[in-house]
Amino acid sequence: MSVFLILLITGLAGMTLMALPGLFHANGGVGHATGSHVSHIGDGGHDVAHMLGSAGAKLGGAKAGALRSGGKISGKIGGKAGGRTWSRFIPNPRVIFSLLTTLGAFGYGFEQIAKFSPIASLIAAIIPALLVERLALTPLWNWMLTFAGDACAPLESVTLSEARAITEFRNGRGMISVEHDGRLIQLRAELKDDQRNFPVKVGETLQIETVDEAHERVTVSLR
Repeated sequence: MSVFLILLITGLAGMTLMALPGLFHANGGVGHATGSHVSHIGDGGHDVAHMLGSAGAKLGGAKAGALRSGGKISGKIGGKAGGRTWSRFIPNPRVIFSLLTTLGAFGYGFEQIAKFSPIASLIAAIIPALLVERLALTPLWNWMLTFAGDACAPLESVTLSEARAITEFRNGRGMISVEHDGRLIQLRAELKDDQRNFPVKVGETLQIETVDEAHERVTVSLR
């Protein structure tokens, strides 16, 4: 098998493996975020207490660890700085696989069609491979990554949005549904203080006033 064909197959396989996780993330990112909001709806105060307890334990452990490891900090900083210096000279894997693909394609073409020797094919393929990678593959790759790179909008983006009650409110508290990133999510809700005693029925329209993203909870008002 031609060495250029091996380069072509290796480059295509590498680019495919790099692209797939990003595409799956783009398709599943919103659903993952939505699922996380819904899965925590019923946890209530137990989760909050658990989170606070865990945070306290971790903070105490972190302080103790910092005291024990104080003498090692300077050495670690120097090692990390050296690692970052060397990392500048390592090419982007995407560029490597793109160049393998284009170099393999052009080299194979020169070898099989123009009947160049392997060395001559390699030399002749360098310039067109670089041009195609820079002018075609890089823009195409960046365009594809715009879909994978679109992060799920923060929960605060639903502030002032219209929501609907999906349960009756008791003591000013209940559940609402609201559209977030094109999907309906369910959140715990509390009426603002001056409306706390007002009745809210299922299906009633509400407006989200404030968002507590950490606890996935919102404050709403009657419209």
